[in-house]
Amino acid sequence: WRAVPRLHARPWQRGSGESGTVCRQQRGPRARRGGVTVNPIAELTKRESLTVVVTDSGLGGLAVAAEIERLARATGAYRTLRLVFASALPEARRGYNTFASQAAKVRVFDDALAEILAAFSPDALLVACNTLSVLLPRTRAAAGVPTLGIGELGAAMLAERLLEVAGSSAIVFAT
Repeated sequence: WRAVPRLHARPWQRGSGESGTVCRQQRGPRARRGGVTVNPIAELTKRESLTVVVTDSGLGGLAVAAEIERLARATGAYRTLRLVFASALPEARRGYNTFASQAAKVRVFDDALAEILAAFSPDALLVACNTLSVLLPRTRAAAGVPTLGIGELGAAMLAERLLEVAGSSAIVFAT
């Protein structure tokens, strides 16, 4: 088993205009193949080697990448795991929530994803950022790559736990 961690950080500056097309695509966890419903993330568990890109608009995704590496090493799930952290920070002093519109955020994130995916050709993409997870379904660049956003993953884990304990409730704090 071999992990190949990488740190890739680059500002994604493509102007500050807000023009651009937003493509609304569903990236649900399941796809149809030959009349059979397939979970592309589950399909990845059958491989011996895997390249996963973890992206975030900050550095919190590094902790997510570290946990993936720890779990993969502990389980021995893959002979080779290439784990890449790629920052999707748009500018050094400007985060996504400073953009004037949702369309501008989507355009900048879509540009970042296109460059990240071209550079690393991952088998899977994990978006470890609440803000970017919300933007993910509106991007075009990640079409065809199994993706998972931290928002949907967190919601699924929370729902599972709430169903296990009758009468339970939860408070969610997120940015």
